[in-house]
Amino acid sequence: MREYLFILAIFPFIFTSSMYSQEQKTDNRHPDKTAIAVEKDGKAVFRAPFILKLKLDKGRTYEQKIEKTPYVADNNVYIFPGESFGINISIQKDEISRIDYQKEMAKADIEFTFKQELDEKGDVMMMLAIVNKLKKTVYLDATMTVPDKKEPEAVTILPLEAGLSGNEMWPHPILQLVLNGFRLKEKPAGQEKPKDNLKKEPAKPVEQKTIPKRVGKLKIGNILYEDRNNDGRVDYESMEDNPGGADGFVYYKIDDDFDGFYDRSVKEGGIAGEHTEKKIHVEVSPIKGLKYPNP
Repeated sequence: MREYLFILAIFPFIFTSSMYSQEQKTDNRHPDKTAIAVEKDGKAVFRAPFILKLKLDKGRTYEQKIEKTPYVADNNVYIFPGESFGINISIQKDEISRIDYQKEMAKADIEFTFKQELDEKGDVMMMLAIVNKLKKTVYLDATMTVPDKKEPEAVTILPLEAGLSGNEMWPHPILQLVLNGFRLKEKPAGQEKPKDNLKKEPAKPVEQKTIPKRVGKLKIGNILYEDRNNDGRVDYESMEDNPGGADGFVYYKIDDDFDGFYDRSVKEGGIAGEHTEKKIHVEVSPIKGLKYPNP
């Protein structure tokens, strides 16, 4: 296993400085502008150093300098607020053998977008949007690092169902997420380790529960409309061409950043399993009457 000058998988990367402030005093180099692939060390692709800024309560902000760190290393994915990138997955004998960073979303097997937003009450929340383009459901684990806490905490990520997208949300600021344990099978229920190992194993971190998700849906004819972030607006629209047929296609449009405009249109299916995708900027359909089932 390759050794790095930073800690992987268990602890977040070492940060050189941090501060709280009422006003922003440091020039913020936002991750989605400067966190680009600037260097390759073997197979690891690194992001440039940058200043991470997060909004806290009562108008405060949190600043932290992030040193040069990889996007993906040892099959662990490291993502900071404001970043959007993808990964490619290699599968051997029905197991995930390798994960690689993919800068171009259109070429990625799985896409990640991590950002900070305000909820209806004006409180700070974090959202991780995930798109799984694979024809297999992917399971994974994760840990998060939050301000004022040195130790990372385990969080639950719902399974990434084949060909679907979803969101994970938390009602507090998060400095970094580490996604790990990627697999194609769910962990067996009640799986226990040998007693000798249990005695040596440290206490498990406190699990952070996600906000229950409610997805609004409405189908008119052959078109399905969905509100996937529970803001009352359509952000996903899909249509099947020749449903059930061998050469049938599925067309769908996605509002990735939930700003009221579709960002991508996708066509996939057919006998050869074709997949085409292009960027768009089209206002979402003003559909009313969405029904919100239980999570």
